[in-house]
Amino acid sequence: MKRFNLLLVNQETGLGHAALKALSKTYRSNFIFEVASMEEAEKMLGKLHIDCMIVDLDKYDADFIQLSKANQSLMVFGVSKSPNRVNTAFDPDIHRIFSKDDFSAALQAEFKLIRKSGNLPQRKQQAAVRENPASAADFRDFSKLVGALN
Repeated sequence: MKRFNLLLVNQETGLGHAALKALSKTYRSNFIFEVASMEEAEKMLGKLHIDCMIVDLDKYDADFIQLSKANQSLMVFGVSKSPNRVNTAFDPDIHRIFSKDDFSAALQAEFKLIRKSGNLPQRKQQAAVRENPASAADFRDFSKLVGALN
């Protein structure tokens, strides 16, 4: 990865500094874009390649599932004063919601895991659906298969 781009949707200056601190300890080349609204964030996502988006959930409502569907390669994280009371739609397998109290340390740990694995957090793969086993009646007439090959 040449450069890691982070989009921060918030109105507080402290979160940007904490995110830069966490990001700088993990990635050498990085850039943080800060916007003040979700509308501006959606415009930025359409114009630039953004690797990670962090939304202040105390001030903004965001549907993390829709954001992930619209932008497949985007990591979407949230930050809140009380993460247990967040009402946004998110998938706990791929989205993270951090507390503002330990935001820098938690974000740094998450970035280290991402860098170590070499890819974005993915959904857990569901178990393969097993088909019914073949029966003796399935192997009586192969002429239909041979005719399809010719």
